[in-house]
Amino acid sequence: MCWGINDNYKSVNSKSLATELFDLKIKSIHSNLKGIKLDLFGIFHTLDHTFHPKKILDIALDVSKNVIVYCHVSPELNKQHLFTFTKDFLKYLKRKKIFSIDLTKKINKRYNTQELYFLCSKKKIKKFNFY
Repeated sequence: MCWGINDNYKSVNSKSLATELFDLKIKSIHSNLKGIKLDLFGIFHTLDHTFHPKKILDIALDVSKNVIVYCHVSPELNKQHLFTFTKDFLKYLKRKKIFSIDLTKKINKRYNTQELYFLCSKKKIKKFNFY
């Protein structure tokens, strides 16, 4: 869903563009991911485009120590955005015993949009400094 017909910019979807630009082999989240271990897994503008955002986050957390997420924060839903995320989502993660750090104010962007950046993990996250 997230890399299907709903993900489209200038008549090109992200999966096709990434595959061609970076010579990537795309793995399905439904494929066997056992044995894959990562330090950091990035989910960018994806969770709000899927039917099962928590399932995708759980898959990422199963294969990675840390997951960084970047998503839209909008009170309006539309065809592309099936869910909207707010800081309340971080409270939800805490109830599910997933640790998180809100990075939104740490990201130094030249423009402002309604968005949420956070790092999450199944283990406590050590404090770190931004440069």
